[in-house]
Amino acid sequence: MRKFSLLLNLWLLLAVIIFMPSCTDDIIIDPTVIAPSVSLVQEDPYLYSDATLAAGEWFEIKVSVSKNDNFLRTISVLEDGVKISDYTARLTYNGDAFEANPKLLTDLEKEGFEWVIGIKAHEESDVTKKYEIEISDDAQEVSSTSINITTETVPPSFSFLEEAPYWWENVSIEAGTSFEVKLVAQAGSSPLASVAVYEDEVLISDLTRLKIDAVEFTANPQAVTAEAQTDTSWVIRIKSHDGFGKKTYKVVVMDEAGNSDFREIDVSVGTAVTSLEGKLLFNSGGDRGTGGLNLLTGVGTGSSDASAHIKDMGIDLSKPLAENWLKKIKGINGSILRKPGANLLEGFSFQNIQYSEEIVGIFEGSTEIIESAPIILGDIFTVKNGDNYFLLEVTAVNSTVDNNEDSIEFSIKY
Repeated sequence: MRKFSLLLNLWLLLAVIIFMPSCTDDIIIDPTVIAPSVSLVQEDPYLYSDATLAAGEWFEIKVSVSKNDNFLRTISVLEDGVKISDYTARLTYNGDAFEANPKLLTDLEKEGFEWVIGIKAHEESDVTKKYEIEISDDAQEVSSTSINITTETVPPSFSFLEEAPYWWENVSIEAGTSFEVKLVAQAGSSPLASVAVYEDEVLISDLTRLKIDAVEFTANPQAVTAEAQTDTSWVIRIKSHDGFGKKTYKVVVMDEAGNSDFREIDVSVGTAVTSLEGKLLFNSGGDRGTGGLNLLTGVGTGSSDASAHIKDMGIDLSKPLAENWLKKIKGINGSILRKPGANLLEGFSFQNIQYSEEIVGIFEGSTEIIESAPIILGDIFTVKNGDNYFLLEVTAVNSTVDNNEDSIEFSIKY
């Protein structure tokens, strides 16, 4: 009986399997879910392709986002695959700071939107990073678009403000006096770190000669304050060198990465010379009242006039009129006439002499002469009379053939 019952059950099970109606036509297969759409809008002034920027520079992209099968849920900004964590400082949308990253979308944003996304690039220089805009929807489907940003090293920059009472170009002042320059500085890739002042390529070590915004330097280079690390302006006061002559003052602004910018100004100190040009000393063998020259005024005088500093030595009566002029000079009325040697004249330029102190130095290094040799074009002489020192350059020798109106033309500095 048990055997019959077991066989019956098997036959019944087989019948159910064979005659069970097919449900194949009633199974519904869901189509593939379509993720949201996101793309960069190719519109100026926004970036839409890879770019090179300064480290830490802000850039903007415009994104177009739309839902497909499901409502939009979040927007995220990633840097090399990692969501940017300091989003309030580095991310904006339509000018407003991100309040979270990912940022939840609300209301009509869930359907789609166009936003201008502002991103502050990474601070590292000479590095490429991928910035990605990632959109998710309620079905956790995700789409993204990206742009690569390469940063480059940008040094700080600054200029001298061209505005009185500050100096922005070469200047002549009295020895030991001070001058001011106003710097307008802008950071580059890195924050500003220091400002330094050099005199002829040497850091000024006497800090009493330097002030920044009316406060004496505490070091040179002088560290800048935190408030001045991005862009700033300073008034730098520098006491010039003693003595006379020209020195170059260089101001250097450096950032934390060691990048720098500089400006230079030439400062000349001393007693500026008085210059006279085209002054004539006539042949003393000519008309009465000629043959002398006052070096202070450049006025011709008689050869025995008390105001004259030098005189012409006249003529040689034994020679014909056309060639009797001696072309010689001498100092008179207490004047000491000297001729610089070749060692002093090497590289010498009369035009470059700017200070009375230079003339004193040339006189002291020259050889005294009672009477000159025959004058030729380009001759240089120096004369001392009392406290006055003169430098003379012969700029023309004018000879005549039928009278004694010959003359020597001088340029004079004192």
